[in-house]
Amino acid sequence: MRIFISLLLMALVGCSGSKGDSKNAVAEFLNLETKELLVRVHATGKILPWLSVEIKCKASGQAISIPHQESAVVKKGDLLLELDPVEEKRRLQSAEVSLKISQNRAEQAKISWEVFQREVELRTTEAQSNLRYAKSRFEDLSRNVDRTQELIAKNLSTPQDLESLITQKLQSQAELEKAELRLLDLRLDQERLMSRKLEADIALRDVELKQVALELALQALADTKVFATMDGVVTALKIQVGQIISSGISNVGGGTTILTLADTSRLMVRAMVDESDIGKVKVGQTVRFSVDSFLFRRFVGKVIRVAAMGETIQNVVLFQVDVEITDPDKGLLKPEMSASIEIEAESSSKVLCLPYQAIYEEDGRPWVMAKSGDKNSVPVKTFVKLGMDDGHCFSVLEGLESTSQVQVTSISADDQWDKRGRASLRL
Repeated sequence: MRIFISLLLMALVGCSGSKGDSKNAVAEFLNLETKELLVRVHATGKILPWLSVEIKCKASGQAISIPHQESAVVKKGDLLLELDPVEEKRRLQSAEVSLKISQNRAEQAKISWEVFQREVELRTTEAQSNLRYAKSRFEDLSRNVDRTQELIAKNLSTPQDLESLITQKLQSQAELEKAELRLLDLRLDQERLMSRKLEADIALRDVELKQVALELALQALADTKVFATMDGVVTALKIQVGQIISSGISNVGGGTTILTLADTSRLMVRAMVDESDIGKVKVGQTVRFSVDSFLFRRFVGKVIRVAAMGETIQNVVLFQVDVEITDPDKGLLKPEMSASIEIEAESSSKVLCLPYQAIYEEDGRPWVMAKSGDKNSVPVKTFVKLGMDDGHCFSVLEGLESTSQVQVTSISADDQWDKRGRASLRL
């Protein structure tokens, strides 16, 4: 009985020992490989048109014609929408009548000013002539009075003649003063003439204002029709015939969107790249991607934009990367397709590759257990300087030779990725 119990205990101990050994990693030494290293960044994205425009109408009204439906191909200048133009035609007619009335008023004011100007010129000429005549007659009579006084002194004339001349002189003096007053009064006519001129100018400005109103009415009538501004495809139609739409200019809410027009001659993939990989992505890098519709087909593109600021989505920081599709068969693709992209971030030829399983870390510095190719050599703790990695191994920049062998331990996938995080400090 004691022998049986002893054997049972030994069996239990042996089983527990073999189970513990299965958890221990198995170490072995491997030669370093020299190969081409290609770093790829993987992400998912969506195919989008190069340019997508929401079409709105400047005018408001009821839609009476929508020639194109969704997925229709349109050319630049094609009619996309027509609104009921009755109200705008009435406004146009009213603007035309107002302009005609304003033009007539302006012409009337101009004629009135020109007639009054000629009258003022004639009255001014007449007043100046009368003034010269009155002045000349007064001067003549003044000389005659002086001469008569001399003749009376010589007994060659009578006092009656002198009195008659003095009376005539006084009358001519009154006429001279009257002529001068008339000329002064004509200065007021000049001011009235200036007022008439201003009235004519105001009437002319009113004509210009009515012309602008007419042009606006013409433009409002033209705005009842919406034309395509580019070649493209109608990707979304938002309204139906008979619907009342609001203006995209005067409406506070931005107006009614009629449809979305997309230029599908150029396509791009908009992808979201994790912050851990965004440092490897540069403009101009080659991109290969696939879509669910063509599982065994790879399309080609190139990176054209890398966002300067990331976005936090579900507590993960992602950066937007735009890829222009340059593949000759891009006509097979359609907007909104999902795409799995692979960015060829870095590449190098003929470098020493160090497996993740061989790397350890001490104070942020990666090291390995390495020995030379000699069978009798002893493994030595060796600090290394690492370069790029492709997800499986790092390139060795310093610390190892092509003949070196490194100790590799079989570890779990979790430990392997944990090592990768520590060793990615490329010291």
